[in-house]
Amino acid sequence: MKFSNTSSPLIQGIRDLFISHGKKIKLGKKEIFAKQGIPLFSVGLVEAGGFKLVYKQGKKEWIKSFIFEGGILGSLPSVFNQIPSTYSILALEPSEVFVLPVSEFKSKLEKKTNTKNF
Repeated sequence: MKFSNTSSPLIQGIRDLFISHGKKIKLGKKEIFAKQGIPLFSVGLVEAGGFKLVYKQGKKEWIKSFIFEGGILGSLPSVFNQIPSTYSILALEPSEVFVLPVSEFKSKLEKKTNTKNF
């Protein structure tokens, strides 16, 4: 999902949530944001840079998708169902991300009326 400056109030609310309550971190090229098979403890909003979402089985690797500026990092099924992530998230280049702990992300979403349907 990508958030642009001309997005709906719902999307703007999610973006504002990350910017006002998140912690900005920097990741270097090839650094891991999330690892396949491990539950996610945080969710991120990409401020700058890019990421690839990768499935791995043995030595084989499949790219699920790419996420760039304005996109959300994290597996929402993993976050909301408290299950391990089915893919890894790796930085393609030096990147900056606003990060929220999963518990805070879920709590804030439940409280904000304009984000409940997210």
